[in-house]
Amino acid sequence: MLPRQQKVSSATSDALDRYASGDYDGAVGSLVYLGGFSTVDADEWIKRGGLREADHRRLIASALALDVTAAKDAWPVALIEWMCEGFRNAGPPTVNEDIWMQASIALAEGDGMWSILKTDNHLGHALARFPDDPRFKLAQAFVAAAVAAQPAVTTGTIVTDQTPVAFDSIAASIVDRSTDAGARAAGQYERAATQFEALVADPVVGPEARLRLGDLRRRLGRADAAADEFRQADAAATDPFVTYLARLSLAWNDAAAGRDAEAIAGYESALAIVPHARSASTLLAALFMTHGRVTEAETLMDAFLSAPPASTDDPWREYPHGDLRLYPALMAKLREAIK
Repeated sequence: MLPRQQKVSSATSDALDRYASGDYDGAVGSLVYLGGFSTVDADEWIKRGGLREADHRRLIASALALDVTAAKDAWPVALIEWMCEGFRNAGPPTVNEDIWMQASIALAEGDGMWSILKTDNHLGHALARFPDDPRFKLAQAFVAAAVAAQPAVTTGTIVTDQTPVAFDSIAASIVDRSTDAGARAAGQYERAATQFEALVADPVVGPEARLRLGDLRRRLGRADAAADEFRQADAAATDPFVTYLARLSLAWNDAAAGRDAEAIAGYESALAIVPHARSASTLLAALFMTHGRVTEAETLMDAFLSAPPASTDDPWREYPHGDLRLYPALMAKLREAIK
């Protein structure tokens, strides 16, 4: 009889052991340095714990795979698809799977992984597994609006450059229905608006749905309707992200209509939520300069330029990336669940 051979440990299984022990950065760093996450070795590592430990180990493997995906430049969507299939094959949905699904969708939105954000792919699987989770419905509307805003982008293309341009440039752009491309974009905006409208009463995502609905109304040239959505989003919001952007958007609308006093008050109210934010600071300074209030403009920009970097984080820079801002908190929940 041949001697029994001892299984040789793999980089992925070693990393999973490290991740399970709480060495998150070390586990992620080792796989990024060595070239990647092996789904074959991960499946073997999950099986090694037996049926009793399978669900817990699958959650560990899925959390690590997400962290590896986030750390890599190429954003390998195949890892997310592998994890999603593993959950679907494991049995009924669980609370922890819902958290993982939210984190994976947030990550996909953050880098425009349109290929898996289609309703017949990963996002569709999340909606099917958790039909009552409003964040997945909001993601569906977000994707529809994002694709409409970038006509050259299809849902089968991965976009790697999502850097937002200046707020006033985007806010000023109204779709031109006189061209074929503009008419198509307008139709897409209208369809996306319908999806947001269905969510405005939701207690979880309603205020953000109103914010994004207002953005679409503005793109369609309906400034008054947009302003109404921004006001209602501000009134209902408990998330500073939504409050700031609703006030910023409403102030811009006022400035565009020549209501400068209201715009100045609006920008100042936005900065009361996120002091030193770039978008409101620069727009307000420009408005001050227009009215010859040079000292106030200089004081405002001096405060912005001298503020610590962390205090100048701007919700507007996060806006085009969907739920990506929620990813760290969701991963913290997953890590707590696997202890």
